[in-house]
Amino acid sequence: MDHGSNFLTGQTMSNYSILVVDDDDSIREVLKDYLEQTGYQVTVCADGLKGLDRVKQGSYDIFILDIRLPHVNGIGLIKVARKINPETPIICITAYGDHPEKVAVEESADLVIAKPFQLEELSTGIARLLKEK
Repeated sequence: MDHGSNFLTGQTMSNYSILVVDDDDSIREVLKDYLEQTGYQVTVCADGLKGLDRVKQGSYDIFILDIRLPHVNGIGLIKVARKINPETPIICITAYGDHPEKVAVEESADLVIAKPFQLEELSTGIARLLKEK
């Protein structure tokens, strides 16, 4: 299968943009490199305040948000993203608490992935959410 196009819409992955907000430098860098190599356009932010600005200013096909962030947490970002872009899928990546999925799902995340995670798990989730969009 051609990883550069979506077989349902014919849209190339490079037409899809992803916003990643995580305060961990290494996770941000790995996600940016991996997702760009996969063919997505990726914007990264290191804290919730910068992420909030990006959510308000830009149009993204998927948000990937950490729950614990400086300045504005991921839950706050989810709430704002849902108001501004209600149809945009949200993936939460988190090591927060014993049941991070409960927190994120209560706040309307479409997918929760607990840290540490495999990049393939994230890639599969992104592909599924884009198909459903």
